[in-house]
Amino acid sequence: MGTVGVMSLAARDLPRRMTADEFLTATDELPRAQLIDGELVEAVNPPRSRHQQIVQRLLVSFATGLGPAGHGELWLPQGLRVDDANVFVPDLFWIRAGTTLDPDAHVLDSVPPLVIEVLSPSTRAHDTGPKLDGYLRAGVTEVWLVDPDTPTITVHHRGQAPTTLVAGDILTTPQIPDWEIDLTTLFA
Repeated sequence: MGTVGVMSLAARDLPRRMTADEFLTATDELPRAQLIDGELVEAVNPPRSRHQQIVQRLLVSFATGLGPAGHGELWLPQGLRVDDANVFVPDLFWIRAGTTLDPDAHVLDSVPPLVIEVLSPSTRAHDTGPKLDGYLRAGVTEVWLVDPDTPTITVHHRGQAPTTLVAGDILTTPQIPDWEIDLTTLFA
């Protein structure tokens, strides 16, 4: 709760509309904020336990499934500069092996091939609307929208119709050969 108060105090002096460059100069003061369509959007509620549990299970699945194969890495939330009006913070994103990230950067300037958003009541409208559109427009190949409430995962491939998977289905991705997760396990 203290962090939310600090962000609100810092944001009070900032304009509600700004460019990505203006936002990035204020990011250190707004660690859980995003810029969506040029508008400053602060995270108000911390993620629910269910949300965090799904993120943790995905991390473990990727770590155990990707470690020996060396296909890439799954990263925790970090700013992602999408364009001049958008700096998003996805729940998770995957980068290919050999991709170098600046260890001191708090914002990624390159677009990852896979982004994962776990929907929450306070973020659903942004995640399924402007953020999804922004990711695909910027060149993200694949976006997963994980809905703990239904429980489903809707997979969006750039240029294709989305596919929705439910518990009992096996989620795979062309991004990572030989990786899969049973959604029954993910949503258990």
